[in-house]
Amino acid sequence: MRNIFAYQSAEIDWCEGNFEHSKYIAEFYNTVKFPGRHSSYAGQLLDELSILWTLSLCYAFWFPEHYFPPFTKNRKQFIWMVLFVSICSTLMSFVKPALNAYALNSVALHFFYIVIKEFRKLKNTRVLRLGGVMTMWWALAISCWLVDKFFCSFCQRVNFCYLHSLWHCFMAIALMHCTPFVIYFDVYFTDPSMDPYVAYWPSEKSPLSLPYIKLQNAQKWH
Repeated sequence: MRNIFAYQSAEIDWCEGNFEHSKYIAEFYNTVKFPGRHSSYAGQLLDELSILWTLSLCYAFWFPEHYFPPFTKNRKQFIWMVLFVSICSTLMSFVKPALNAYALNSVALHFFYIVIKEFRKLKNTRVLRLGGVMTMWWALAISCWLVDKFFCSFCQRVNFCYLHSLWHCFMAIALMHCTPFVIYFDVYFTDPSMDPYVAYWPSEKSPLSLPYIKLQNAQKWH
């Protein structure tokens, strides 16, 4: 197997020009949003796998049980299934790292499906807002990835080749909304008496506030 830490060992070259701002960094802006050397195969793997495992944890521990596939009987089996798929995806990254991005974007389609189904049931405007914002950021992320991947020549003509770095930034923001979104439904369907509530830190009015789930009736945990 080739040395994954070797200089310029990455097999994928995104639209951003190489070594334009530094002789040590291949894709400068793509590296700024994720510390590391993206000219290496290892750096490329870490770039995608961090998102993959965040999504996997989200699925494994908080995904509502009534959406489990029929062949899983409980949360424990579901966790093992997600772990197996995540490990397989990680190992496949060493063989074909390009598959990771397609897999991550495919997961977004499943979340969109869940969001649409729950939107039809809910009347809670705070949860609807959370799901809508999550969907918006995910749509922006996927759009950036698609344009960078398939319209690179156009990006080069307009001198804006940084969409892949924006994909990661928007994905990170989408994940910050995705995690409390699935946690809310896990609590709501498991024990609605805890009265889950979508709150924001430091302030709901802040444009960069972090959503989280507050349990307004969690005395049973004490």
